[in-house]
Amino acid sequence: MDFYTLILVHISTSMISLVGFYLFFKLFKKYRENMLLPTLFLALYALFLAIEYIFTLLLRFPTEEVNIAHTTMLIPFVVFVTNLSAPFFSAAFAAFTFAPKYGKYLTIVPLILTICSLIFIFAYPPVWQTAKGGNIELVVHENAITAIWMAVIVSFIAPIYLVFYTLIIKGHKNKLKGFLVTVSLFVLAWLVCYQENFGAGTVIYLRRIFILIAILVLYLGFTMPKWLALKMD
Repeated sequence: MDFYTLILVHISTSMISLVGFYLFFKLFKKYRENMLLPTLFLALYALFLAIEYIFTLLLRFPTEEVNIAHTTMLIPFVVFVTNLSAPFFSAAFAAFTFAPKYGKYLTIVPLILTICSLIFIFAYPPVWQTAKGGNIELVVHENAITAIWMAVIVSFIAPIYLVFYTLIIKGHKNKLKGFLVTVSLFVLAWLVCYQENFGAGTVIYLRRIFILIAILVLYLGFTMPKWLALKMD
């Protein structure tokens, strides 16, 4: 990775973390006002993303070849734990938004899958190994791939729930809100849980920029600020 690409990766990764923490504090403040579970779960989702990308930044800081992550397993381990845990909070947010009375039942499968994925990652943690050419690479145990796939499945549960919510909800404003939240969570599931873990698809710094945009759209869709709501009146 050349110098300019690395700088773009660092900037985009840092922005995801900063925006994630900002949204967590904003949403948690909102939760203390309304005491609604969807708000709390979305705040926790933002928090886990923020923590994940702080430690993701450290995996390449200052460079891929020389960084503090190579001296400890704590950094990659936190990345994996937060990556596997965050989808549960998005699924719980969607479940209690779609069916508040039955939310606890709709979160049973995501919770079981998340617990199983964490058991796998604790049993088969990632390790640093020296590859050909002397580069140190993070290697994920083949059994831990199962944990990642479980997280991918959980991450897509949220937009699935919200598709049904958007279809049945009344009013143009509410449908726009449902649409924005659904699309943003689908994009985050695809980019954060699938592409980030399997290294497929978009160039890394572009992927991080798209993740940042999706987080902002998620927040706008959930809070529906006045300037956006007025367009639907």
